[in-house]
Amino acid sequence: MDKKHTACFTGYRPKKLPWGYNESSLECIKLKLRLGEAILSAYDNGYRRFISGGAIGVDLYAAAEVIRLKGIKSDVELVLALPYPTFNANLNGRLKDEFEKTVLAADSTIVCAPCYAPTSFMQRNAYMVDHSSLVIAVYDGMAGGTKNTVDYAAARGVRIITLDPREGLNAGFLH
Repeated sequence: MDKKHTACFTGYRPKKLPWGYNESSLECIKLKLRLGEAILSAYDNGYRRFISGGAIGVDLYAAAEVIRLKGIKSDVELVLALPYPTFNANLNGRLKDEFEKTVLAADSTIVCAPCYAPTSFMQRNAYMVDHSSLVIAVYDGMAGGTKNTVDYAAARGVRIITLDPREGLNAGFLH
């Protein structure tokens, strides 16, 4: 499938989200609903492949929403783009279960670097943007990998939809 029909996700890990690891908070539930709406809107606009980076937090939230959509629409594809082969090997409990469920539900997995290196995450993020024409970003301007990914996408003219994690239901177009 070409990049014209591919969207990817970028967003924060739990430590940068207002609710942290408390996924039962109303703010988190609202964000997940908004992610689902953004994914469905992308689908309605011709997007069929969705790339998730597989990290805990927004990446796994988005992947779970894509998996739900796959249950309704048979032409949806979930791709995991992992930064290196042993990524998330240190997860335990619920987070490990969620990651393993996502790996099993994915249609394919891409590993962006042969082993961990300080640049592995940047390589993964660049891969996702370079293979997409839409980025769905859970982003409020905070410095870090999400900001770098949004900036990279903007510099390449990739369309970006932002969901502010502090406003759960408000979305807008940045670029």
